[in-house]
Amino acid sequence: MNLHLVIFAFLLVVLIYAFNSLITKGFKKIEPKVAFLYMSAVAMVGVFGEVIVGNTYNLLFGEHLWNYIVYPIYGGFTSHYAPVIWGLYGLYLCLSHDTLMKKRKLRKEKHLALIFSIETIVLETLANWLYRLLFGGYLFFYLPDDLWHLSSLRGVPFYFLTGLAIFYVIKFQRTSPIRYGTLNTLLVVGLILLAS
Repeated sequence: MNLHLVIFAFLLVVLIYAFNSLITKGFKKIEPKVAFLYMSAVAMVGVFGEVIVGNTYNLLFGEHLWNYIVYPIYGGFTSHYAPVIWGLYGLYLCLSHDTLMKKRKLRKEKHLALIFSIETIVLETLANWLYRLLFGGYLFFYLPDDLWHLSSLRGVPFYFLTGLAIFYVIKFQRTSPIRYGTLNTLLVVGLILLAS
C-alpha cells in the first residue's frame, strides 16, 4: 500500500474523531471491542455489498454505477483499499450512531438505514473530494455526473439496503464482538485474496 493511502486513512481517522467529539462537545470515548465490531462488520458488508450491488446495477442497467480507481478488483466494483474505507466508515458509525441512539433516541433500523443512506452519499463525496484535492485523482469514479462523479444519488436505494444489512449484522453480532469481528475480518481478507 502506498504511503499516501496510509496518510489518507490516518487523516480520515482524525477527522472522524474530531467531528464526533465536536458534536458531543467533548472527547468521544471509544470502546475498542465495539469499534472493532463496527469496523469489521461495515467493512465486510460494504465490500461484499459493492460486488453484489455493482453486478446487480450492471445487470439491470447495462453499465457500472462506479469504478474503483485505487487498486481495483472484481471488475472495479471494489478495491484492495475498500476494506480500509469501509472500516473507517464503521468507526464513524460506531461513534455517531452511539450519539444518535443515546441522545436522539433513534433505535429503529429503518430510521438508521435512512440516515445511513444519506450519510454515505455525503461522506463518500467528501472522502473522494478530499482524496482528489490531496492526491489529484479519484478513489472511485461514479459514471453518473449528478454529484461530479464523486458519488451519485442513484446509490441511495442500495445504501438504504446496505444500511439495513449493516444494522442487522451488528445487532446480531453484538453478543460476541471479538469473535464476530474476527470472522468478519477473515471473510473480507478471503474475498480480497480470492481476487489476487
